[in-house]
Amino acid sequence: MNLKSIFSFLIVAINFDAIFGRLSCNYVVLPSGYTCNLTINNPFGLNIFVNINGTHVSGYTDSDVLRVVRAAGSNTPNIPSIICSKFMNVEHIELQSITIFNVDDYSFAGCTALTFLTLAGNFVSTIHENAFQRNVNLHTLYLLRNQLTTLPENVFQHQQKLNTLWLDSNGFDDFPLQIFWPLTGLVNLDIGFNQFRTITPDWFKYLQNLRSLNIQYNLISDFPKNAFNELKSLNSFLSSGNSLTTIRADSFGFLPNLVFADVTFNAINAIDENFINNTDISRIDMRGNFCANKDIFDPSISRDIMRADLRECFNNFQTTMSGLSKGI
Repeated sequence: MNLKSIFSFLIVAINFDAIFGRLSCNYVVLPSGYTCNLTINNPFGLNIFVNINGTHVSGYTDSDVLRVVRAAGSNTPNIPSIICSKFMNVEHIELQSITIFNVDDYSFAGCTALTFLTLAGNFVSTIHENAFQRNVNLHTLYLLRNQLTTLPENVFQHQQKLNTLWLDSNGFDDFPLQIFWPLTGLVNLDIGFNQFRTITPDWFKYLQNLRSLNIQYNLISDFPKNAFNELKSLNSFLSSGNSLTTIRADSFGFLPNLVFADVTFNAINAIDENFINNTDISRIDMRGNFCANKDIFDPSISRDIMRADLRECFNNFQTTMSGLSKGI
């Protein structure tokens, strides 16, 4: 075999897809929109792609793609920017559980119509400050189950339309002071299953439309004064699985829309009765606590049932306050 034949054989034998990676779409028409079921084979994290393989359904083009959903078996440590440069009208992207480590300033730069994004279940430890700079229409962002321990203070500076943000199941123990300040439209925030030991009131200062706050399963033993008092629209408060011993009214202030609190599996032995007086709470789940250990529901205006079930908690709080005032 001559040298030319050997060279030709080697070229054929090399699997270029395995070396350089490959992106391909299986296009389908769904009620939710024209969809690219995207297979990403990019084990080395390259960003040199000039095409995404696949044949469009007759009558459809790249500009018609509204949804990109990762196919099973996909893998990439980064997000190839060709996804957003090819499908510039995409509104919905699902890239969960495909080993992504990093979200840079170019990952979603071309997706100006994007409203829904999930990167759940990856290994993301770094998100650049301008990662979502051009995604001003984003209303849902799922970053749960990653390896984030911090975020740039201005990472959400252009997300005034964001409605739902899930940051749970990461490794956060703190946030920059004004991390959520631009998110005036935020309704649902989940920061549960992290490593927080305390809450900083400034985080929530501008979230006056927030209706649901989830801080479950952190390491919180107490809420500071005025921790949640700016959350005037808050309806549901979830704080199970922490280390709370006392619920003080001055942590919440006057929250006229708060109707449900889940504080299960803490170590609560005292509650300020003004917490009931200053809210519209009709259900408080106290299972797994000391002074009360049941799911209490009382929709009446007087809250007589709830007050009776929490009487020991109220009395313990009064005893504690009396002891403090006497210097005991």
